[in-house]
Amino acid sequence: QQQQQQQRQFYNMRGRAQPKPGAFVPSQQQPARKQKKGLKWSEVLASQDVPKEDHDLWYFMKLIRLHKYTPKFYGCSLERMKSMPPEELSELGLTKGAQGKLKLELSLLPPDATTFPRRLRRDRYDKLNKQKRTGDGVVNSCDDANEGGGMDDEDEDGSDGVGASNE
Repeated sequence: QQQQQQQRQFYNMRGRAQPKPGAFVPSQQQPARKQKKGLKWSEVLASQDVPKEDHDLWYFMKLIRLHKYTPKFYGCSLERMKSMPPEELSELGLTKGAQGKLKLELSLLPPDATTFPRRLRRDRYDKLNKQKRTGDGVVNSCDDANEGGGMDDEDEDGSDGVGASNE
């Protein structure tokens, strides 16, 4: 009863409506709950036995959310991954969607990159999206065959046949 009186006084002082009888009311003495933090990436690397030379690969694949395929690429360099044909990626067990995502992310890396990045720029898609909106000769790096003419085919007037956007 004394606790209920204290709770009523607390709610009345704050100008709040009193809780209904039997309703759960957190007491003032409850400690704040601490959120459970996950493992650090370095701890995850150690638990998965990732070779030291492939830490950058693991970070990159984790950033693009394809980390379940990482063990299939151990010992593979950035240049080698960029040059892998779709057939080889299929043999490694990558789905078509994962292949496209991997090729897209690899194509967005700077051309002079020699190692896998540990951070990705948030605006990395901006240039690609702008090119798609304006129709500036974008070559889809995911399609090797460039079926259906593609965007490299220009008309006689120099345009690529895609309607210009109103910007």
